[in-house]
Amino acid sequence: MLEKKGQKNYGVEEVTVALFSGYASRYRDLAFEIKQAVPDAVVTGRTGRPSSFEVTLNGKLIYSKLQTHGFPDTKEVVMAIQKGSSGKEVAMVQKKEKSCVVQ
Repeated sequence: MLEKKGQKNYGVEEVTVALFSGYASRYRDLAFEIKQAVPDAVVTGRTGRPSSFEVTLNGKLIYSKLQTHGFPDTKEVVMAIQKGSSGKEVAMVQKKEKSCVVQ
């Protein structure tokens, strides 16, 4: 992470997404948005448990589809990572994306 005027350099943010194999496109979309907002973040995906989509920031769980029963709101996850990259404490992201119903 590059140091900006008035900000300390807190180091590279490590973001890991543990996901069920069927969610690869969601991982790619989230990784893209994270890299756009925090270019020095290291974003990796790994195989997780069935139905999982869990996001960790520097080893701390910040979102779990297994707990919330939905996919994360991308904007909220990105904001949490930006907050962490400025050295602030990051709470669990609770907001999930709105589900769409096809009728």
